[in-house]
Amino acid sequence: MLIDAALDLFHKFGYRNTSTKDVGAAAGISGPALYRHFANKEDLLTAVLDVFPQFMETAAAEAPALPPADALEYLLDSYAAFSVQRPGLSMIWLEERRNLSDDVRERIGGVHQVYIWMWTDTVAAMRPELSRAEAHILAQLAIGLMTSVTFLHLDPRHPDQVVPEGLQRLLVGAGRRTVLHTPVADLRAAASSSRSPDTGP
Repeated sequence: MLIDAALDLFHKFGYRNTSTKDVGAAAGISGPALYRHFANKEDLLTAVLDVFPQFMETAAAEAPALPPADALEYLLDSYAAFSVQRPGLSMIWLEERRNLSDDVRERIGGVHQVYIWMWTDTVAAMRPELSRAEAHILAQLAIGLMTSVTFLHLDPRHPDQVVPEGLQRLLVGAGRRTVLHTPVADLRAAASSSRSPDTGP
């Protein structure tokens, strides 16, 4: 509950504009009681952003054991659901990671990179006609497309017009089309042969 409250407030108002007292009030506890769970506000921010690596580490353990087609569907379904259920998390990572210690930022960023390259491996297995660089572009496009739901939830004019289940299906379909049906010629125009990443991290 504390993490959910902090995620919501950090997303709406920013890390610096949110106090531990604000988080405690949103979670139904006093500000001082929050310190029984977290040492300080940075520790709370770390716990919020640790939702990312926990999700990605689970995916990294499950997807590679599946056939490529099933692995792709797993990645599409799981990341679409994650993005819809926690729409503010990506924005918090992009905007607030500077408030983390270097070791925490590098740890979370490292897990994120492993996750992206797992998508790349899956895309490459599904599209063997593509170079590694081209598969990597498609992987990042699909991930970025689903991450973009963050901005749908920022428009105050449409607070109740997003149906989560329908949005999730829409994202999965759009991600699948991006991965499977983007023309090779379009990718060749975007991927520089002089900078093709032939191996992951």
